[in-house]
Amino acid sequence: MKKILIVLVLAVVLVTGTAFAAYPEGWGLGPQFGSTGDFQGSGTNSSAALALKAPQLPIWWAISFNLDTHIGFGLGVSGDYYLFHQPIVSDIGLYWYLGLGGGIGIQTYKHWDDELWSHIWFRVPVGISWNPIPLIDVYLQLVPQVGGLILPEPDFIHSGWVGNIGIRFWL
Repeated sequence: MKKILIVLVLAVVLVTGTAFAAYPEGWGLGPQFGSTGDFQGSGTNSSAALALKAPQLPIWWAISFNLDTHIGFGLGVSGDYYLFHQPIVSDIGLYWYLGLGGGIGIQTYKHWDDELWSHIWFRVPVGISWNPIPLIDVYLQLVPQVGGLILPEPDFIHSGWVGNIGIRFWL
């Protein structure tokens, strides 16, 4: 059992090293735009976010917000850990990635008397990134997710997806 644990720890260390090799060590931040939807077909919702990558921390963050006349106001935070970040065409800085993550958010719903709802979700980001020059990272991702309602009371499980396009500038 100890040998298996040691092998798993070494694998995580090796993967973490390759998952961030393409990026500078400073701060990465920039705009992210996207759309969310669910697998049940009840519609989509647009959002904007601040994409953030802090130095020495292997988590890719997004602070998202939306304002929709039908739904209401929403605010969320998500964080993703990249399991793999491998080159597709390394000569031009084109990579693909796969990760695991989660998030939490609050939302008001106009059709439910502006009641404040809180959600938690788990995500699996899959995407491509392009580094045309070392200080710029352009990415496109599709993120299946599953989550549930926390407030006003724990309730239903829902599933859906998020599609994002963004750019990070490295400082």
